[in-house]
Parts: sequence; C-alpha cells; structure tokens
Amino acid sequence: MDHSVTIFQAVVLGVVQGLAELLPISSSAHLALTPYFFGWTDPGLAFDVALHLGTLIALVWYFRAEWIDMTRSAWRIAQTRRIETVHDRRLVFLVVATIPAGVGGLLLEDLAETTFRSPTVIGTTLLVMGVLLWAIDRWSARTRGLEDVTLRDAVIVGCAQVLALVPGVSRSGSTITAGRLLQLDRPS
Repeated sequence: MDHSVTIFQAVVLGVVQGLAELLPISSSAHLALTPYFFGWTDPGLAFDVALHLGTLIALVWYFRAEWIDMTRSAWRIAQTRRIETVHDRRLVFLVVATIPAGVGGLLLEDLAETTFRSPTVIGTTLLVMGVLLWAIDRWSARTRGLEDVTLRDAVIVGCAQVLALVPGVSRSGSTITAGRLLQLDRPS
C-alpha cells in the first residue's frame, strides 16, 4: 500500500494532530479522516505514530516539573520499598493505568492498522464517545477528588484507555469519561 505524503499534507496533518491532541476528541480519528475528506492517500499508522511522538516530546517538555516529581517518587519507592506520599501513589496508579493500554495495543495491533481506520467505524465512535462524555459529565456526581483515587479506579481508567486504540475514541476523552463515571470532580 502506498503511504507517501507530501510536505503540505504532513504540515496539515501535524497541525491537526497538535490541535486535536489536547482536547477530549480523537486526534487519531482526525488524522484518519483528514486524508479521507481531502482525497489524499492515507499515510498509515506509522505516520500517525510519528506525529504522536512529536506531541509526546512537546508534552513531556511542558510537564517536565511533574515528570521530575514522578522520577523522585520512583527513586524514593525504589529506595524505601514503600508508597508514602500522594506523588508516590499517583506514580503507581499511572503505571497500573498504563498496563491495560499496552496489553490492548499488542493484542489489537493488526486491527488498529486496518479495520479501525474505516471512516464508518471512526464516525460512529466519534458520535458515541461524544454523547457518552457529554451525558456522563452532565449527570455524574462530582463527589471525589484526586486524593480519593484508588487502585481500582486506576485499573478502570486504564481499561478505558484501551478503547482509544480505535480512532474516534479519544484517550483523554475516554479517561475523563471513566473518571467522571467514577464520580471524580472535573479538576481531578
């Protein structure tokens, strides 16, 4: 399959990725639909991953203070073999929440490159997830803060991330929806 992309197309897709990644909308869906609507050749999953890598680098830099805090927590946990602070707990929960997405990515890799990139699948998941996020945000209680997050919550949020392997399901949107379903307040 030809996955060639022009410089102009790469710039357009980079802008789409940059704008969509920080919102609870699926940047992967928008990266798949943009070529479809413009009649361009789909650049493929590897190109999308490269764009996501660029976003990851920018976000790691922007949130470097938080990454330094997590590194200190990891070091403290390794030295003391105890989880003592809120930062320590967050690090452990982040690791736990990442595991389901990693396993799901390995199991669904072939589908992510083919079936999941269908405009019909993407459009359907965009609609369903948009309605779910809106409804759950609107009607869920907001009784818990970040300090109330449990290991169970981390597993549930991690499982919600697996859904984001399907373009049209936003990683941030699915995790926000899961958190709101778990009655976390908006800032949390």
